[in-house]
Amino acid sequence: MNVATPGITAPGMTALSIGKGITLGSAEELEAMLRHIGATRYHNLHPFHRLLHGGKLNQGQVQAWALNRYYYQSTIPLKDAMVISRFRDRATRIEWRHRIEDHDGDLGSDYNVDLTTDGVHNSGEAAAPAQAEPRPLPEISALSVVA
Repeated sequence: MNVATPGITAPGMTALSIGKGITLGSAEELEAMLRHIGATRYHNLHPFHRLLHGGKLNQGQVQAWALNRYYYQSTIPLKDAMVISRFRDRATRIEWRHRIEDHDGDLGSDYNVDLTTDGVHNSGEAAAPAQAEPRPLPEISALSVVA
């Protein structure tokens, strides 16, 4: 297996690939590559994450982060439903259903993603109407952060 040195991203690696020319011949090699990716590309290593948790962002940047975080969380059940819809095997679909309930709740629960993201509204941002569909903000990136 052609695994890059820890701390160095494999050439050609993106968030959607493990790198060009890298072949994995066993479960152990897959695990090693996933651990490498986690050690070198995990979200806590991103410059924006470090600025956020280091208290270096202004109120607007934190509000934008909170809104994007809400949008991300609110779309997880939709993405899971799309993935599940492609499973041909009934047992696999049943096994995966809990993922939607984990993020969306069910009819008998009080869970609501809007209730878990109250910090978006308490951060000074006006609450959006309940029927409004949240949209991600394109300006959220490490490049737009002014430290």
